[in-house]
Amino acid sequence: MNAPLQAAWAAVDWARAGEIIRHTGAGWDEAEVQAFAGMLEKVHGTARYGTAGSKKQTLTRRSLVLMEASVSIAVFLDKRDIYDKSIERFKRSTAQYIYMKSDKPYPLLPQGITRAKLLSHWWNGQKEFKEDGMAMEVCRDLTHTGYGLASISHVAETARIQGLDLYKQDVGKRLLAGLEFQARYDKRGGAEKVPAWLCKGQLKLALEDVTEPAFSRLANKDNMPFTKKLTMAARPARANTLFVGLETLTHAQDVLTTQQNKVKSPWSFWRR
Repeated sequence: MNAPLQAAWAAVDWARAGEIIRHTGAGWDEAEVQAFAGMLEKVHGTARYGTAGSKKQTLTRRSLVLMEASVSIAVFLDKRDIYDKSIERFKRSTAQYIYMKSDKPYPLLPQGITRAKLLSHWWNGQKEFKEDGMAMEVCRDLTHTGYGLASISHVAETARIQGLDLYKQDVGKRLLAGLEFQARYDKRGGAEKVPAWLCKGQLKLALEDVTEPAFSRLANKDNMPFTKKLTMAARPARANTLFVGLETLTHAQDVLTTQQNKVKSPWSFWRR
């Protein structure tokens, strides 16, 4: 059941590492590049296409990380058709994963599933939808919800590097709302009391260090107070041994400034 998920996590890291090595003069010759590309194509093809496994692979954060892997591999392989298709599927998955009040009374309904099944199984029995940013797995626990939010931010970052600003589209609106909603109830964020209508008044576990990339792009003055508090409390962000790691190092320089408004290096966090 978890094989496609684990393949996707690995594929994300492999593809990114390959891009860095390939384009930084690390000494790869063309034969080595092609050998690595063949590995991505053969070993991680399931993650790229996101078609193997049960129907459970098509919803929740699983769909998001499958598309994260697919987008990352498509970039390395320079497969524009796969990239475009993966981005479109990713947009749909994001819209299904994070509820907005503009979706009307209930979350968007994926193809081939009844609303009753969607709410009872995928939304873990949640029946009321009152606020922007509610994530599909929030009633399961905040940790798995955070993995979904992490994948959304990772794809948005990859797309930005490729020239597509998803932060200014529906993806960005949902990601901002999703981070704020979940961070509001996390002990390192707002630590607010969970209302009775949400998950029977109780949330499990906590968000891991998954906020840096999106916070660095979406934060504007005081528009993300709960995410900001959580992000600052988490710094320096650690690795979760799956597919998220050291994102203070890679992204905090976009938001940390000195009094002279000069960029402050995130390396300072590791000099303590």
